[in-house]
Formats: sequence, C-alpha cells, structure tokens
Amino acid sequence: MNKVKNNLIIETWFPTTIGKAQCPFIDEIKDKYLKIISKFKYDENGFCGHLIHKDKKFDKLNKWITDQVNAYAIAHKYKYTYEAKDSWLLDYPVGKGQPLHTHDGYTISVCFILEGKEEDMPTSFKNPTVDMKNPLKTRPHDLVNSEDYNSLTYPYCFYPPFPGRLIIFRSHLHHYVNPKETSDKRIIFSYNFDPCKETK
Repeated sequence: MNKVKNNLIIETWFPTTIGKAQCPFIDEIKDKYLKIISKFKYDENGFCGHLIHKDKKFDKLNKWITDQVNAYAIAHKYKYTYEAKDSWLLDYPVGKGQPLHTHDGYTISVCFILEGKEEDMPTSFKNPTVDMKNPLKTRPHDLVNSEDYNSLTYPYCFYPPFPGRLIIFRSHLHHYVNPKETSDKRIIFSYNFDPCKETK
C-alpha cells in the first residue's frame, strides 16, 4: 500500500510473486554435482531429461529445494504440501536459450543455478497483466531499468544466473532466457511441483 498524493492510496491486491533463496551449501555440492552431470547426455540445445528429483545422488539439494517450495506455499496460505513431479537440466551452449513459455499443468516451478556468471543471460519473467491501452507506450524488449517504470508497471524482471540461486514461481508465469552470448557455463536444474497431500 502506497500513499501517492493528497488522500490517494494505491493498494496492491494481486501481486505476482517470485521467491528467491541462496543455497547455503553450494560450495559443498557444486564440484561434486558437476562431475556427476558431466556424464549425462545432452541434445544440441543443452537439454538433458535426467530426472534430478528421483536421483538419490542429488538428495541433499532436492530436500532443500522442496523445503523452500513449501515455505513459498505456506506464505501464500496454500493448503497442500508440494513435491517435485518432474525435473531436468540445461547446460546452455553459446547461441541457445529458451523462448517465452510457461510450465502448463503444474502449480509451482523452480530453477536452480548450479553454475553461471552474473553477467550471463538472466532468467526473465514477463508481467502477466494484459494492458490493452498501454498508457506508458511500452515497446517490445524495453528495458526495466528505465525511469519510466516502477514496481507497479515493470514489463519484465530479470534474475542473473548466480551460482546457488533458487528461483520459485507459479508455473503459469511466462519466462524466457535470451540466447547465450558467452562461453562460460550456465547450468540450470529445473523442477515442477504439484500437491502431494493437504496440509492440516
């Protein structure tokens, strides 16, 4: 809630939420996990369909991510406990990214950055509000650091691929990654979550 001018108060009733957490043991697992996944098979886009959430070699990370997802759910007063139903990983080659998409059919999705550089391509989220009149005259690919925007009107938000960063979001939220330009590694674990039981 923000008081703008005179007696005008603007209330934010329907915010879009994105959770962010930093893995406290990334230095402990990073090299070990990189060695494990170096033996996996990837397609030309860097995609590997290995089910991370079912692999016991990743149990420590999987448990921590599940705990963070359920903390996110509790903050929203969701009435269920959530568990991973799908997972995969991406080791982006130069020139590859992800087009604008959602994770249809799931409730909560996450991406975990195992390795990356902050100056590399971020994970980008699109404002879900459909504004037919466009009072700010927003153009495609406008940058959000413009002084023309604020927390009520940003068209996009960006999360750089910092190692150990976990991003949690509702699965219906559109997001994308622009084609990679640097040769540095950008390795992401992705998961989709759905309810496993109702919380008392």
